[in-house]
Amino acid sequence: MIQVLYKQSDGEQKYGWYVPELCKLIGVNESDTENNKFMKELAQYTRLEPDQVTKQIDKCVELFNDETIRTDEDKKDGKEKNEKKQIDIYNTSKKKREFYGIEITKMKNLKSGHIIQPKFDYGKQKKVPLNKDTQVASLKMPSTKWICLYHKSLEKSTYGLSNDILYCQKRLGINLKSEDSNWIPMGNDNIKNWEDTVEEKMEEADIKFVIFLISKENNDLYKKLKKFSLCEKGYVSQVINFNKYIDLKNKNKQASYISNILTQINCKLGGANYTLNLGENIKQRDIMFIGIDFGLNASHTWKRREKGVITMVATRDKTFSKFYAQNEILKCKENNYLLILQEKISSFINAAIKKYEKEEKTPPKNIIFYRQGISEYSVENIKSEIRIIEEICNLNKIYYYYVVVNLKASVKLFELNMNRTDRERGKYKNPETGLVVLNKITDLNKFEFYLQPQKVTQGSATPTQFRVIYGNMNFPEILIKLTYWTTFIYPNWKSAVRIPHVLKIAEKYSSMTAEVTRDRNNENISDLLPGL
Repeated sequence: MIQVLYKQSDGEQKYGWYVPELCKLIGVNESDTENNKFMKELAQYTRLEPDQVTKQIDKCVELFNDETIRTDEDKKDGKEKNEKKQIDIYNTSKKKREFYGIEITKMKNLKSGHIIQPKFDYGKQKKVPLNKDTQVASLKMPSTKWICLYHKSLEKSTYGLSNDILYCQKRLGINLKSEDSNWIPMGNDNIKNWEDTVEEKMEEADIKFVIFLISKENNDLYKKLKKFSLCEKGYVSQVINFNKYIDLKNKNKQASYISNILTQINCKLGGANYTLNLGENIKQRDIMFIGIDFGLNASHTWKRREKGVITMVATRDKTFSKFYAQNEILKCKENNYLLILQEKISSFINAAIKKYEKEEKTPPKNIIFYRQGISEYSVENIKSEIRIIEEICNLNKIYYYYVVVNLKASVKLFELNMNRTDRERGKYKNPETGLVVLNKITDLNKFEFYLQPQKVTQGSATPTQFRVIYGNMNFPEILIKLTYWTTFIYPNWKSAVRIPHVLKIAEKYSSMTAEVTRDRNNENISDLLPGL
């Protein structure tokens, strides 16, 4: 462990700890992770609090302490021959460390600090705390152009749901009118009847979004309805689980649940819950973010890994609140699938640049690419992909950063609680949000940093690793700040997530494609976010 003294953004000094992982969990496959009972039992050993982790590491380090037998000289001093003494591990013989394959070093002057949290512009340009209930920043939800399909057996519950929607929309600034014509009962679970009903209603009126209310008994409708809306017809849909709604209603938590659904629908339609207060110095740089998510051995593949999904999401405005998204299905066992992958990425980037120019009347001057699904050992395999990106950026006179993102970093960052009035004083805890580390544990030959964006209250936090592999932008400090700030504006979560919002959206889309639709999204909804 390495103890570090650093300054926070408010000037207060704190102690932090860098803790390397001494071992990795292996032998857990996909079938194991789907076993909830097994994963819950496993969490008792793997999801430990920071103070428990540091104590276990101390015990582990003690195993490598040297033990020497007292000499006859010591015996003259009245000490027993077999009495043993412990030698500090930093003074252990070189041969013993080599035998165990251990290298233990103390690091000093580890540069770290806390980035200041972002401020937000809301619907009425009022700066307020992030989690405070307030009006949405950009409203795209029409008041009447929607319908809700529900099973006839749930008819009584629709009255309560309607009242909850009317109650929650007031504090969000949403005016969603609820009339009898918006609610359509379905007599059976035949998916064809549900699909035909939606099509009929869309022909009669300009319907912007559809809500489906289903229960546990007809839960198999979920995947079929999502595929129909996302891939076949291309419209925005929201599925509400009746059983979850009733459970939360019994706990008096339905208001929060319905509020989340309303803001989620608004984001799917192209609205924004809140926007960052960026300042003109950042807006004038015309920065575009692009998130690319692809991996052969992750959740993006299915059925013996014969197919994979690449999902790409780009911002198309100066405030990073409007998006362009696309997913593609690849046959991973074909010899030329990497070439196809590069062609899809190239096509998407060119289209994204045009989308930005159409929105802002000027092309982007800078692009920050976040790439997920690449290990540090396979960077060589994406050089052709980077070459294509470089050609596009040079042709359009755009500066860029190509950043590889690693969510499974093998380090832990802990803080020592120094609060005198706290009973936890002297114990280790997870870092506060915004902790960034720039040296010593990073590759000195690369622009690399570790970032802890979100607050972790259960288990030990793992920071996210960001490595700039290529690029010619010349303001690295803005990259670090914007990387942190954009973790706060992921539409499905009220606070920070582990990665920038474009990459989190791409990750969500990949999961939706692999687990639910298994098809390419309809082009009609590429400027929206219906896959959230």
